[in-house]
Amino acid sequence: MSDKLVLLKRAISQGEALVTKSFLESHNIPVYLMDHDDVLNFNGIRLMVFEHNLEDAAALLETTDLTVDE
Repeated sequence: MSDKLVLLKRAISQGEALVTKSFLESHNIPVYLMDHDDVLNFNGIRLMVFEHNLEDAAALLETTDLTVDE
């Protein structure tokens, strides 16, 4: 089993990142949020999962609409 973290997706807001993280963790998939402090180069908040969870996490996200109104 790999402990390597890989990129699942980039969220455009903190709200989207937190909702997605909560959803996946409710399905026993740990999620780690990583972002950049540099606002000028902001490319979204990276949602990272363990490599061995990537396929399951991606499949779960395809089955739901996690829209967040901010």
